[in-house]
Amino acid sequence: MTNNKIISLAPLQGFTEYPYRNTLHEIIGGVDKYYTPYLRLQNDKTLKNKQIKDVLPKNNSTNVIPQILVNNSTDFIYLAKLLTDFGYQELNLNLGCPYPMVTNRELGAGLLVHQNKILNMLDDTLGKINIKVSVKIRTGLTEPTDIIKLLPEFNKYPLSEIIIHPRIAKQLYKGSVNIEVFKECLSLTNHSIAYNGDITTVESFNKISAEFKNVNHFMIGRGLLWNPFLALQVKQQNKDKFESEKIKAMLFEFHNKIYESNKAATSGNTHLMNKMVQFWGYFAFAFEQPKKIIKTVKKCKNEMTYLLNIEKTFTTLDLNYNNN
Repeated sequence: MTNNKIISLAPLQGFTEYPYRNTLHEIIGGVDKYYTPYLRLQNDKTLKNKQIKDVLPKNNSTNVIPQILVNNSTDFIYLAKLLTDFGYQELNLNLGCPYPMVTNRELGAGLLVHQNKILNMLDDTLGKINIKVSVKIRTGLTEPTDIIKLLPEFNKYPLSEIIIHPRIAKQLYKGSVNIEVFKECLSLTNHSIAYNGDITTVESFNKISAEFKNVNHFMIGRGLLWNPFLALQVKQQNKDKFESEKIKAMLFEFHNKIYESNKAATSGNTHLMNKMVQFWGYFAFAFEQPKKIIKTVKKCKNEMTYLLNIEKTFTTLDLNYNNN
């Protein structure tokens, strides 16, 4: 039976830009919507060219929702209007980025201890823009009580959805998600709630979705980077694609397109090799012996050596797909 839950790809800075999103959508599929890595205005109130390219409609063949990282209404309105001009109908407000270089500037999860600032920003913004707003949020900066205080306040705003990652920012991606806090959150809000965090296998998805039957949207990040077939597996679609050799052929095509996209976007051999080391930091876990693969890729100093090693990887190593 087909699973009718909505599956989205979480935004991961440096990984899930438009070449990755388009390639995943085109070759494998299973993902219903894709969130961009956050847009953040620089000190001169402009966006980097690569951020503009990432949200240009001509560069996106998928159902994309741009994410913004702001802490004031001026930046919020500017980015909302830019995205509206591009034709987007929804944006996502980042209240969840856990990294100190962001939180120390009262951005992302760093705003969760400045709740009046969040509420004032929404008060000043929502009546001046013509685009739906959803929120992606952690449970707190250092304490999970931040979200418990904030969610009832959100009930007075017309948010399209709240995506909750039930960790505090201090954890980064370590330790366990706080399922009890997520349960409490469901009782505090009138909004549609999505779940994000530690869905890495079909089994982990089934466990979470069985516990929260009224949750219809599940966002997956690292799990899809480790296993690009995970959304498709969760939905139990196209089972013929799950035969080992077909999976391997599709993953090879997936890799090649990512490689060509990175090659076109980077300047110089060293930059390209660094990008592929980043990519394999996740992608290697689709295979047996992932640490061996990562070590091999790190040793590659030029394209020829790299491509020969990757062809050998696909030819000789088995896939790590015990959770189909």
